[in-house]
Amino acid sequence: MSRDPSAVLDDAGKAGTGDLDIARVALALSAIAAPGIDLRPAEAHLDAITAEILRRAAGSVTSPRAVVGAITATLQGTFGYDGDRTSYDDLRNADLAAVIERRKGLPVALGILVIHAARALGASAHGINFPGHFLVGVATAGGSILCDPFNATRIVDADDLDAMLPRGTALDGTHVAALSDRGTLIRLQNNIVTRARGTGDWAKAATTLETLVRLAPDAVQYRYDWGIALANAERPIAARAALAEALKRAPGAPWAGDAAAWLARLARSLN
Repeated sequence: MSRDPSAVLDDAGKAGTGDLDIARVALALSAIAAPGIDLRPAEAHLDAITAEILRRAAGSVTSPRAVVGAITATLQGTFGYDGDRTSYDDLRNADLAAVIERRKGLPVALGILVIHAARALGASAHGINFPGHFLVGVATAGGSILCDPFNATRIVDADDLDAMLPRGTALDGTHVAALSDRGTLIRLQNNIVTRARGTGDWAKAATTLETLVRLAPDAVQYRYDWGIALANAERPIAARAALAEALKRAPGAPWAGDAAAWLARLARSLN
């Protein structure tokens, strides 16, 4: 990657709801997770996806079903992508560079590749914030559909969505609301944070939360969470700075008392 990955994330954080070169921003997240990684093979692979899907489409595609068909033939048929069902919680499933290398991942990581491929054909594509299972919406002049990137990019309908919801939950418009590209990347990183916290890997959680602070600079909750992760990772100076800034930005937040307590504890530890 020719640019500093932190600068790439800062620019994404300023983009608001605008579209991004989402797959390449996701690779910037991979670069921060693994400093020194050579991203050239992954970047070349994104170009190969674009070239292959354009070859398969062989012209303009106006039907969203045709777009999804070309995506399936490209991602699953040519390149062998699939959802990771045997080691779902493996952190590599949410790291796009690792997903490209292994050809398997979580729904949101695979969804980023679906979005990348759909846009290469000139279609509109965005993540769908469906509860518990990330989907992708694809739209063209010929209409719009939803697809499941984890399961061979299969097209899903209302009956499928009903079956995917918890029993007793009625499908409504909020379940199929489109995510901005930044929102999709945030969902990707939250997968890592949840798993890192669950295993007590506070260093990983802190690194990942720093990317969320860059992607969502106005979401002060992430800055507070980052400070807590830094404290648990035994980085007291950085933790104090993050928590103090969070408290300064949101002195009335529900977590403000906890932040102040942590700051007092960290001050004593540094004396």
